[in-house]
Amino acid sequence: VRQSFPLQQLRQARVLPEAEVEGSLMKCVELHMSTKASLASKRHPNSPKAAGQHTRSDLDADIATYALAGEQHLMLLAVAWQLLRHSDQALPRLVGYEASDLAAWWVMHKAQVLRALGEFAAQVLDPEGCAAAGGEGGAAGARVLLSAKEERELEELLDSFKMGLGDSKALETRLNEEYNSLEDANVHSLLANVPLVDSLVFQLRRTSTLLEDVDETLQVFDTKLRAMRADITAIETHNNLLELTARNNTRLLATLKGLLADISLPSDIHDILENPDLDQKRLASVCKAGWLLVDKLSKLTSGSASCLPPDLLR
Repeated sequence: VRQSFPLQQLRQARVLPEAEVEGSLMKCVELHMSTKASLASKRHPNSPKAAGQHTRSDLDADIATYALAGEQHLMLLAVAWQLLRHSDQALPRLVGYEASDLAAWWVMHKAQVLRALGEFAAQVLDPEGCAAAGGEGGAAGARVLLSAKEERELEELLDSFKMGLGDSKALETRLNEEYNSLEDANVHSLLANVPLVDSLVFQLRRTSTLLEDVDETLQVFDTKLRAMRADITAIETHNNLLELTARNNTRLLATLKGLLADISLPSDIHDILENPDLDQKRLASVCKAGWLLVDKLSKLTSGSASCLPPDLLR
């Protein structure tokens, strides 16, 4: 007895490196099932395991491990991926092998795998190819996911209920009547809600008018802000020029004060030169004051050794 797992519970497939099993190198594949499989295994703890299949249950999932030779592990994964894709199920995570490489392997070996698995497997895994083969293949493709036994059981289930549908034409007539009544009800509801619709349209138009007014106000503010930015830029430029002029004037004033201090005479020397006393006792101080005046005048005379720069003498 083999333990089976619903394919839609497959959440992860892991391809392990080659390992020696019973004297030969084989690829091991781990299939991680969701917790539903774990619950099933807990209900049947005494079910025997298949040869070559080892199952362990953890907190989240059951893990089925298969040891396969050659490329059988790729065939197993490719068939499982195709079944999930055709039944619109979420594809599980693939670890240890690239999904693109698996798809390429399926494209290259699809014909061989379908021949090996049989006609029913071909209808399940490749319904488009069976429909394109012609004949009654299209009808078989529509029922590809139902085996003969399942179809028989479905027919028995339907026969066990008295649905009271009667003839197909009567059913079609009844469905048309129901459809027309639903349309009439929709038209009536629309007509009954005309005042509400008119009120809604009025509110939407009023809101649109308010939005237009807000947009015009924002445009006016934008224009004013642009003008204010231009004025602020002009004021900043003018302030920068005033600051530069003030710094230059301060430096010029300090330079002029230094020049005046350099060429001006002390008040006592000025008094001696205005009223020179040629007495023998004060003759030395008069001569000293005279030589100081000559030194000051030499700074204002161009061409002398100690004269000021020419730009200041102009």
